[in-house]
Amino acid sequence: MAKRNLVIANGGGPTPVINRSNIGIIEGALEFGSDKIDRIFCAAGGTEGLLRGDLIDITDRMRDPDFRKLVANTPSAYFKTSRRSLKSKDEARRIIELCNERNIGYVFLVGGDDTLKTLNMLSEYARSVDDPDLPNFFDVPKTIDNDLPYSVPVPEGGPVEGEIVRDGQIMCIDFCPGFGTAATFVANKVLELAVEACAFRRHCLIEVMGRYAGFLTAASVAVKRFGYGPHYIAVPERPMDIEKFTEYLVRRHYDHGWGVYVISEGVKDIKTDDLISKGDYKDQFGHPLLGGVAQKLADKAMKILEEQYKKRGKKIERVVRWIKFGELQRVSREYPSVADQEVAYMVGRKAAYSAIVEDRTGFMVTIVRQPWGGWRYGLVRTSLVAGEKRCLPEKYLLSDPSTGEETISEEYVSEYLAPIIGEMVPVVPPIS
Repeated sequence: MAKRNLVIANGGGPTPVINRSNIGIIEGALEFGSDKIDRIFCAAGGTEGLLRGDLIDITDRMRDPDFRKLVANTPSAYFKTSRRSLKSKDEARRIIELCNERNIGYVFLVGGDDTLKTLNMLSEYARSVDDPDLPNFFDVPKTIDNDLPYSVPVPEGGPVEGEIVRDGQIMCIDFCPGFGTAATFVANKVLELAVEACAFRRHCLIEVMGRYAGFLTAASVAVKRFGYGPHYIAVPERPMDIEKFTEYLVRRHYDHGWGVYVISEGVKDIKTDDLISKGDYKDQFGHPLLGGVAQKLADKAMKILEEQYKKRGKKIERVVRWIKFGELQRVSREYPSVADQEVAYMVGRKAAYSAIVEDRTGFMVTIVRQPWGGWRYGLVRTSLVAGEKRCLPEKYLLSDPSTGEETISEEYVSEYLAPIIGEMVPVVPPIS
């Protein structure tokens, strides 16, 4: 059999460990594909690069193990990325034609839900074309939002080889590569800011990424064991009553003098069911660009406090502050997660083995938690998971009607997050 080429494309927002998945694919190809793989390419800019035909030959440089190690430890997307998904079957056809022209036999897309939909569209289109030389298509999961499905029902006809079934469900993603490191960053930075808020007797509103799912924001509950809050956690799964929140903050100001409030960028207003931080612009996937919810809420609470102090003939300094972690939470390597690094690499390697050795196509690699610890890697058909979303389980959402506090159960850490998150740098409790 003549050798074929391989291409890797990254899609969507990068993570601190996406390059480990890229290297997992490459090292798998070098090990398993010596008699099947000719050249290894990356599509510069993900799907956009595939559509432009912007392929970079990385074969020779990737034969150097020291260089591969350097790439694996590089944050963000070394192969470049874009928020570009396929818009039509015609675009799928163009990519198939590119693969034929460049003798590409293996296509790996590393990304989140939109990238998964693109991979599925390519795979479905390929199945409709009567051509035995079409490439194998594989999806490698990643997203700091952690919103790829945990499981999906077994369809009629049953599971296929490689799909792991438990209690009538095909197991999919225990946690998404990238989430563990980002969650460790969020927890540690919230703790540091909480100590600062306590020291200065201020209120700190912290904005965290998460469009549809609150897993990343909820990671801040790991801070509670140190005694510094958070005192309020708002996630997209639970619409926010802005008036009740500001009342809670103002009351806490008079009772305690400080507080820490962690807000997801994707939280909605309970009265309008619209995003609080929705802007006028959209990304290439067509999603509204988010950001600014912490500032809006901080300004509103500060205005109320200023008016109340003014009525008493007093002035108040700016005691309500806000901060937005922004891109740092998805690229920072400051607080590593060993589990995240391991899993990110292994899903790439598993994809390479399945596509090259087992000649599989149209699958996403799955990550299944083992009862005794660690993870098992399986497969799921992309047609079963494309477009599926995952949310934070309702059992972890806590509310206290008497105080207005919204928070997350600490069981989220003990039951789910503990083996995923990296180390937290300990601090002493607040002085009293």
